[in-house]
Order: sequence, then C-alpha cells, then structure tokens
Amino acid sequence: MKSLKIESSALWGMLVAGIVYAVLSILPVLRPIPLVPVVDKAMAQGSYLKASDIHWVPAPSHQGKTMEPGYLKVSLSRGDVVSSGMLTQHREQPPGILVDIPTSNAMFHVGEAVHILVVSASGRLWSSSPVTVVSAAHSGGLVGSGGSPLIVEMSWTEAVTFEKQRIHGTVSVVGIRP
Repeated sequence: MKSLKIESSALWGMLVAGIVYAVLSILPVLRPIPLVPVVDKAMAQGSYLKASDIHWVPAPSHQGKTMEPGYLKVSLSRGDVVSSGMLTQHREQPPGILVDIPTSNAMFHVGEAVHILVVSASGRLWSSSPVTVVSAAHSGGLVGSGGSPLIVEMSWTEAVTFEKQRIHGTVSVVGIRP
C-alpha cells in the first residue's frame, strides 16, 4: 500500500509540474511583446519626423505604439530609439544661418547631413562640420541655370569661414552615410 501512495504522489507532482510549465510557456504568447519606435534613416536636428520614418521593434519595456509626429530636437542615426522627449511641435530657431552652396549636384535631400569642402588652387582643404540641407533642387529641375540648387544651415563662424574660403577655391558637397 505504501508503494502505491508514493507512486500516486509522484504522479500528482509530475502532473502539477507539467501544468505549471505549460502555463509559464503560454504566458509570453498571450502577452504581446512591447515595441519601441526606431528611426529608419539618419535624420538631422530640426527634421520633421513622420510616422512613415519610424519602424517599431521589440523591446524589453512597454512604451505603447502611438507617437505624435513633430520636429526633432536632436540628430538621429538609423536604428536609434525615438522617444517623445526628442520631438517638439514647433520648429526651434536654427542655431546658425542659411548658406547658399554653389554646386551642380542635385543628389541631396532636405534634412540630410552633408560636409562642405573647399579646395583652393594652392591645394589647401577646408571642411565644414556636418551641416543640414534645408533646401535642395529636385532631380527634374534645371541644374546650372544660375539658381541655387543647395541651401544648408551653418553656424555663424563656419559660414564666415566658408564665404572667405569659397572665393579662392572649388566647392564640393559630400553626403554623410547614415
């Protein structure tokens, strides 16, 4: 009789352990994995962030799946997590001034970060820090028609240096890979 009670106790113990294991295995399936917003491409400070620019990925904590579009307070790289604290509803005053870049290249887009290079006849090179494209010519527009195909936002000191350097050299624009 004792051996029968031991066998039934072992059977009950295994049954309870199986039920606990099954419940614990099903819980993650019943509760959806929390998602966080991540940007799909590099975006400069002041760029307008739309819902189509955000990709939702699984994360360890739940933040909901709604986010109002707005202007970025900081620059983001591809794969950076977006939080509502990084956005504002009103465009902040630019920290610099708008500078017309004489170039015939229409490959750049608004919000993209670029470097401006000036190579003088003597071979000296000047390079800007990453600057944001504010206005760019459309690929269907006339290039070299005397209009300004590219306008960027620079700090005051960098803009003054650029204006001094560009008189004595060739200006080039280099895109920054996201």
